[in-house]
Amino acid sequence: MDFKLETFQALSSPTRLKIISKLKKRRHTLTELSKLLNMHVSTVKEHLDKLESSGFIQLEDEGYKWKYYNLTKEGKNLISPYNTEIKIILPVSVCLILVGTYNLINIGLIQTGSRLAQSKLAHEAAISMPNDIGAIQTIYQIPTIPISSIILGVFLLGLVIGLKINRLK
Repeated sequence: MDFKLETFQALSSPTRLKIISKLKKRRHTLTELSKLLNMHVSTVKEHLDKLESSGFIQLEDEGYKWKYYNLTKEGKNLISPYNTEIKIILPVSVCLILVGTYNLINIGLIQTGSRLAQSKLAHEAAISMPNDIGAIQTIYQIPTIPISSIILGVFLLGLVIGLKINRLK
């Protein structure tokens, strides 16, 4: 969004801010907005013209009797700027969870094979040296990268859900 003098002038009026908040919920006609704001139609029309020239709202003429005012993309970003971040964070979190799970499964399969080999070697060593306790122990490695990517993915997914719930309030 460009911050021009026209933008600040359009947002400087409390009435225009009320109009934007009304249009956030659904589109309205000029008459509906004048009734909601308890103002004369010509006064509301002046405010709508200012918001339309600044690019926050648009007039939708579908060829029917009523003409509706609706928020533009810039107007929607003004009301809820987190929409873009959610569209980026959600796929990233899902990818992190999937990649982490895939790697965890692969590491588990590899370690299962190596554990079998280690246990066979440990068993043979235990038979040859029954008093050596260290020969029986096997080394387990914790797969930190896949687990941390799953945790980060779940955290980001929780962040997205929290932002969505907060926006519904």
